Amino acid sequence: FGSRCFMFKGARPKDAAFCTQGKAPKSVSLRGMIAFGICLAVLAAGIGTTSKQLIAYSEHVKQKWIFHVGAGMNIFLGPVVDASAYAYAPQVVIAPFACLDVIFNALSAPYTLSWQEEKLAGAHVFGTTLVAIGAVSTSLFGAVSDRTLSVFELEDQLTQPAALVYYFVEIVAFTVINLLLRAKLLSPQVRGISLGVIAGVLMGNVFCIKGFIGIVKTSFASGDSGPWLRPTPYLLLAVAAGGAILGHIFMKKGLGEYKGVFMVTIFEGAHISAACLSGCVVMQEMAHAPWWRYLFYWISVGTIVSGMLLINTSALDSKIKGGGQRQFHIAQSFANSAAGQTPIGRWDETHPQPDNETGYVSLQLLETKRAPSFVMHSCEREPAQLKYNDKILKTNSTNSPSHVAEATGRFAAQRELPEVGQGDDGGGPRFDPLELA
Repeated sequence: FGSRCFMFKGARPKDAAFCTQGKAPKSVSLRGMIAFGICLAVLAAGIGTTSKQLIAYSEHVKQKWIFHVGAGMNIFLGPVVDASAYAYAPQVVIAPFACLDVIFNALSAPYTLSWQEEKLAGAHVFGTTLVAIGAVSTSLFGAVSDRTLSVFELEDQLTQPAALVYYFVEIVAFTVINLLLRAKLLSPQVRGISLGVIAGVLMGNVFCIKGFIGIVKTSFASGDSGPWLRPTPYLLLAVAAGGAILGHIFMKKGLGEYKGVFMVTIFEGAHISAACLSGCVVMQEMAHAPWWRYLFYWISVGTIVSGMLLINTSALDSKIKGGGQRQFHIAQSFANSAAGQTPIGRWDETHPQPDNETGYVSLQLLETKRAPSFVMHSCEREPAQLKYNDKILKTNSTNSPSHVAEATGRFAAQRELPEVGQGDDGGGPRFDPLELA
């Protein structure tokens, strides 16, 4: 090269600011760079697992300083290390390693969070093996080429026709699903999947982070501040931050309505798929790869998602199996409300209803001119527990004074009431609330 500048093919004249005069710097092998990026991704996953378990441990031992350490690692240290990984390896290689956080937690939680009585099942081991095989395979088949783009090359890359189609499809899909969610037209199952997919896709557009990190890297390497005079780095940072915030909102909403294992599986699967797809379509990191590399790469991604699904499904089954109870969910109230049915609500989620719906003892405070009392009547389902003055009254399906006595530990004084329809409250056996207490 001598004293001449060397530039990427197709660069604009303004890219001369990024030229290097004199001898060319000693190059680092592509495999070495990718290996270093993978190590950073694994380290970021380890930091994420440690931080979350520290937060859980702080709740167990009631130590605030442990919580602050875990939160600091989760908010600041982990994302910085994770973002740095994209500066050394292709997006299609680093993105699948986002699943390691879940894997590390599944393997270590039975030992580090022993008070939660989690058990490591055979499905966990098999699922972890699938994820490990898939992660290694993606690094092999996805490592085609990687180079740091200048700000002008990055602008050209982000405005390619394929990238514009990707943005359009994503925006249209997001808008349609969001409208359906607001109109409450989706079934509970589809609603949960939609929330998880939206959150995962919004937070899976990591090409913005990769592009921003690339600008930072080239700017520091060349000592030139020219890229920061253009709007590109600020737009990339704004889109990345906005996607993370919106994704967090949808994820929080989903976790408020659905079980964590269900939402985490959907979210991580959508996150990894969107990150890999955007790396192929927007950044075109596998543009020159043969067809068989594409095929085996996506088979590897599917292996990772299958392993995560197996792990989280096993965790879900171990939580709900063996109870002989039907599981209801708060999200069903949305579909039931639209159909004119009675909403299920969180009572059924917290206290699942039995298969054999029978009569039960329902205690209802009546506002009458006399002293307040409780009425027992028949219904079609049986709650797990009832409360009176913050005291739990365990009941069964037989509405008799003896069973109330069994629930409270003493006999209740039954008062004579008129027949049904003749009293001021509709009738039914009545018990003194003081006796019940």
